[in-house]
Amino acid sequence: MIMKSKISLFLLMLVFLSILPLTADEAVSFYQAASDDRIKIYMEGKGESAGDVFTVKYSVEEPVDIIVNEGTVFVPQNEKYQKVIIDRDQKASLVPPGGKFTITGYCLDPYLSPPPLPENIKDKSELARYGVLPLYSSEKEYSIPISLIRTARLLYDNGKLHNDLGSKHLKTVTAWAIWYSATRNKADGWNKIRLISEITKQITEEGAKKTPEEIQVLTDNIWDDVNNIILYSKNLR
Repeated sequence: MIMKSKISLFLLMLVFLSILPLTADEAVSFYQAASDDRIKIYMEGKGESAGDVFTVKYSVEEPVDIIVNEGTVFVPQNEKYQKVIIDRDQKASLVPPGGKFTITGYCLDPYLSPPPLPENIKDKSELARYGVLPLYSSEKEYSIPISLIRTARLLYDNGKLHNDLGSKHLKTVTAWAIWYSATRNKADGWNKIRLISEITKQITEEGAKKTPEEIQVLTDNIWDDVNNIILYSKNLR
């Protein structure tokens, strides 16, 4: 069990550093790049709600460095897909004639579909229909998930969370913190009951062997992390 007083002190010591955005010298923001006629950008979803969410294909005439800032929000024109928030500053060096790179983040609308893989889209005109906001808004819709992302990263990097899922643990608990926070007042929200169901389903599909007791421990540890991320993220708002 994580001690609340220790985490509070830990976050208070780091909050002033963490709340400042990272900087990138001489890099063009993704928003600027997407608005520049000299840079052609083509978005493709990867079918994921967390982690690697987009493949960005591009063509340029001259080399340019761009940065996708933490908190940048991608908004779909098709309302059946989720909005996506970027989880950290990500730089890419674009070189002629073109290429591709991956950006990571988290989907914000758990009841909707994630950005789809190209092969799963019947109407190919939907592939590039994601707009980008200049930076995340100070409004509640975006300030809460970015504070959850920052809190989860701080806690995980300093050994304050569990690690039952190895390299996937941080991504998992961060995503569930975002989705539970957004749906906690709904009967069918992303709550602990749904988490147990999702874990059991995944274990069954993978053919893994876990006892009910092991599944309960895994669920309890993940949910403990989710609650702590939500609780202490208030220090970063």
